[in-house]
Formats: sequence, C-alpha cells, structure tokens
Amino acid sequence: NEAALFSAGVVALALLFALLLVRQGLAADRAARALLAQQASIAAQSAAFEELAGSAALFDPRAPLPPEFTERLCAVAEGSRAVVWRLAADRRTLALEDACEAERRGHTRDAALLREEMPAFFRRLGTGQPLFVADAAQDRTTAELHRIWLSPLGSRSLAAMPILRGGDLLG
Repeated sequence: NEAALFSAGVVALALLFALLLVRQGLAADRAARALLAQQASIAAQSAAFEELAGSAALFDPRAPLPPEFTERLCAVAEGSRAVVWRLAADRRTLALEDACEAERRGHTRDAALLREEMPAFFRRLGTGQPLFVADAAQDRTTAELHRIWLSPLGSRSLAAMPILRGGDLLG
C-alpha cells in the first residue's frame, strides 16, 4: 500500500516536471518566433531605407518627393499613414510634401500647418527629439495638431521624427 502511494507520488512529480518542461519549451519557441519576426522586420526596414537612400530626388529640395518614399514609410512603420512635411522658408509653415494612406495607397499633397495654430507642436519639433504619443488629443504638445489634422483623418496616435540639418529643423 505504501509502495503504491510512493509510486503514485513519483509518477505525479514526473508528470509535473514534464508539464513544466513542455511549458518552458513552448515559451522558448514563442520567444524564438518573436525574435525571428523582429529580425525580419529589421531586415525589411534596412532594405527599404537602403533603396530609398539610393534615390537622389530625396535629397534635392527642389524636386518633388517621390511617392514611393511615403509608401515605404507606411510599410516600414506598419502605420496607417505616413506624412512628410517640409518647413517653409518663412519658418512659420510646415508644407505637406506627401501623405500616403496605407490602406488605399492614396496620396495627398498641398496642405499646410501654421505655427500660429499649433505653437506647442512647433516648439516640440524644434527640440529635434522624436515624438511618440499614444493619444495626441490628450497630449498638450499635440492637441492642436490632433484637432486640425489627425482627428479628421480618424487618427489618435503619432510618431514624429523631426528632420534636422546642422541643428536646424527642416521638416
């Protein structure tokens, strides 16, 4: 009787250890899949940026921005849209170079954001630091941008990467 109980205990412990080992193996598989997906994403981003860097038109302020640029930005960022703004010579206006809607692959041009309408956002861009906001309506630096630009498009979150040259904001 004691031997049977002892055997049952040993079997239960072996079963518990086997379950823990399976659980650990599944967690390791999930982590490996996530790492592979991240590596694939980084490789895709690198390839996209390498392809874009080869386009001389990207670096010529007199040339229109090729639509492939914002399309690639959408794909790389996995966002619903990508928008490129260029700071006008008056330093008071961000002029829309190109906006790409990922779902429709449609493009928009010729809009403007005015410093007077969103001074906090312009000040924030002037720092040169990237801006990641989950709810632009609730953030004091992006609330005006949300009201004027993001809300009509049905967007709430924002990732903005100021483009600087020699410390000066370009877009």
